Amino acid sequence: APMNDDDVTLAPTQRAALDQIENGLAHFHPLIQLVGSLPGEGLRPGAGITTIYSQLAGERCKVISLADVLRKDASSASAARVAFDMAARAWEQDGVTTVVLDGLDLIAGPRQIYSNRMSGQGESHGFNRTASEPAMLLKALADRALSLGGQKKSLLFNTIEDHALRFVGTPYVVKLDAFKAEDYAVFVGAFAREAAVDAAEIYRQFPSLSPAELRVACVPPLGCPALTTEVVLANISRLVGERQGALPLEKVERVNLEEMPGLDKILRVLETQVIEPFESAMDPSSAYSDPKRGVLLFGPPGTGKTSIGRYLAHRLKGKMFMVREMFLWKQLQETFARAEASAPSCVFFDDIDVLLHRSKVAWGGGSELFRFLLSKMDGMTSYSGDKKVTIIMTCETPKSLPDALIRSGRIELWQKLEYPKGKQRAKILTKVIREEGQGERGMKELLDISERRIRQIADRTEDFSPADLRRVVKDARNLIASKIKRRAAAMEDEAKQEDEPIRPDDMLEQAVEDLRRMRDEVESFMKQMYH
Repeated sequence: APMNDDDVTLAPTQRAALDQIENGLAHFHPLIQLVGSLPGEGLRPGAGITTIYSQLAGERCKVISLADVLRKDASSASAARVAFDMAARAWEQDGVTTVVLDGLDLIAGPRQIYSNRMSGQGESHGFNRTASEPAMLLKALADRALSLGGQKKSLLFNTIEDHALRFVGTPYVVKLDAFKAEDYAVFVGAFAREAAVDAAEIYRQFPSLSPAELRVACVPPLGCPALTTEVVLANISRLVGERQGALPLEKVERVNLEEMPGLDKILRVLETQVIEPFESAMDPSSAYSDPKRGVLLFGPPGTGKTSIGRYLAHRLKGKMFMVREMFLWKQLQETFARAEASAPSCVFFDDIDVLLHRSKVAWGGGSELFRFLLSKMDGMTSYSGDKKVTIIMTCETPKSLPDALIRSGRIELWQKLEYPKGKQRAKILTKVIREEGQGERGMKELLDISERRIRQIADRTEDFSPADLRRVVKDARNLIASKIKRRAAAMEDEAKQEDEPIRPDDMLEQAVEDLRRMRDEVESFMKQMYH
């Protein structure tokens, strides 16, 4: 639909597509196809296609929409027939030279709808099936336009099912390019009206939005006093990003790794090589090079790899796409398609060694997933055009991954996470103790543990990860709470009163010993099971 009821204003990219269409019509091409900027993905919904077509409608051009077909009370079985009759009548009786099919796939009334965005992946998984009705309608109308060639008739259409083109001649292709900053200025000016919204900043952070998505983003939340650039950006992260499959930030734990001892050097590298270049990726005046194309974070469990992913999700503001170990083939394809459509973006593989372990791939397990990922890494990591996607993977050790996956060129940045050293462990314990001891629900007794005792206890946690250290503090909190509860119960029973004072440092030390004993028992059991 037009962007507003009073005036239809085309953005420069839409205007350029319209000029190409009019050029094709001026040379009487019988078959003209409007396509998107990414091959094989069709035109994204909400890209303003109907707005472009509305500029063509007139005495010499008939635009047929899904609504026009449904007004004829057509069942899905006869929708293609109705559309064909409407087009033929317009050409032969109404003096129309151009018929426009606004959405061939639905106008034809297909019984089943398939998506072939991944048309390069073969037929084995059934994602490339083509509904017969759009193909039949396109073939019939193309033949009719050609049969009326002496009268110079044209058919203009857009479709997702590009395999339907196998049944017709080569069309004159008009590409609706990706929208640019000047297009955003037109859209935001129409949707935000008089609001002080910086369209250039929105484009810099989210350069792959459609006009429909920008319209949604420019709706102020309930109770918002004024629509500002910050409000629009927050709307995009919250509404549009989640719909496209990005991690919803309100569901991702916010972690402050900048204050986490032992991760400062890694964060500085990620900030310099990934985050800052990422934030400047669409700024032509930026002095940064492209972000690192592939990043591998590896280290023992509990050292902060997943926490870095949470940190990045908030830093990248709705541009992070997560791939989990239980993802299926179709989910993986959809995740990459959405990430590419939202570029610049980041795809995060947590525990990729579970998904694609070296031994699993060697025996043929996950081979299709493996080949698909390699093809995407080779294609996406070129950082050409609008396909600016950074791939970040985590694993315990690179030895568990296939060589082809982690070779130079696919992985450009390696970051090893290790168990914290003595002073770092003491700092982590101090930080977690403060977090658990402060606030309304905090355990105030934890704050009584002296720095000297914290250092002594930290010396006994040599092979503990940050996750282990956080756990022992929580375990100590439970031990203290249990002790307080028992003391309160004993005070009601004079015969069972406990005089032993509560020593938080002893409780913390006990929690450390309990965890160590538990780990030793598990390790002993595993040795007996495998030896």
